[in-house]
Amino acid sequence: MRSFQVGALVPWVNTAMEEELPFLVDPSIGIHWSRLRPQHLPSNGHDPSYLKPMLDAIPSALSEFDGLRLDAIVFGCTSAEARYDFKVNQREGCKCFTALQSLIYAAKSVGARNILLVGPYDTLTMAAEKAILHRGGVNVLRAISLPYKDEIRHITSAAIVESVQKNFSSECDCVLLSCTAMYTIDAVAELSPLLPPDCLVTSSNLALAAQLNDACIFKQSNQGPE
Repeated sequence: MRSFQVGALVPWVNTAMEEELPFLVDPSIGIHWSRLRPQHLPSNGHDPSYLKPMLDAIPSALSEFDGLRLDAIVFGCTSAEARYDFKVNQREGCKCFTALQSLIYAAKSVGARNILLVGPYDTLTMAAEKAILHRGGVNVLRAISLPYKDEIRHITSAAIVESVQKNFSSECDCVLLSCTAMYTIDAVAELSPLLPPDCLVTSSNLALAAQLNDACIFKQSNQGPE
């Protein structure tokens, strides 16, 4: 049995988070998945009207974890977190990590001061995320919205790399690829050697994994020897 158990709330159409996160966390971390599905699905991948109904589905999605002894709950939708105030009811002894707060955690952990923010968001969502990052002590030097045709998951690594290279400046000391639904592992691997060695390149899924790994280490260090 894994020593650190996580319940992950993931948007119904998000495949990237389920594919990436298990490979980014320590093997002692077990992840249980529950999908957030709005009552009425959006007409297309650019329609943000599903965000609030999707948040209304949190209690039902959380009920899928009934009977599990969880150490943490992960909420995996950066754009919904940016646009709306909401709460994930925590269980006793169970931490709650969100994608956007994990991006702040990652940037501040390396003392980043000037951020290049890249995400597949509309103008309102991007502005809302910038504001939350700013309140969290992270300065967004520039924010770039990635275009996509149908679904976020179809954004290619090449498109991400091209956008970052085009908009990166020497003032940036961190690149945040925001959106758990966007595949980013290959893009991060390609970008890291192309940018200054002291520039952090991370994503929503990588940041969530880093925070889960740290929480797992903290738990293990405080348990003492068996």
